[in-house]
Amino acid sequence: MQDVGEAILIADLQGKIIEANYKATEILGYHREELVQMHAKQIHPPEIHQKVIATILETAKNGKNFIPNILALRKDGNWIWINIIIFFVGLIPHRQRGCSKLLGGA
Repeated sequence: MQDVGEAILIADLQGKIIEANYKATEILGYHREELVQMHAKQIHPPEIHQKVIATILETAKNGKNFIPNILALRKDGNWIWINIIIFFVGLIPHRQRGCSKLLGGA
């Protein structure tokens, strides 16, 4: 996961980020340790939270989804446009998780 070319965030279905690769830290400007303490809502503007939540729930049912042109907040306070591919990656005992690939430069 650390050596792939795209940014990857792994979050549970409640939106808690549980893993981030180097490329995600590079694009978003946060350290990995900061990202894994965050909720996905913290990197998106409030007006799209419902869209992101609905997409995550749809993803859990269908297995894969693409969200083009979504704003993400960098640590430095700047907004960047990204594309997100969300897919369901499996089960942790008693906990479902999802994985997002952030594709910068939308």
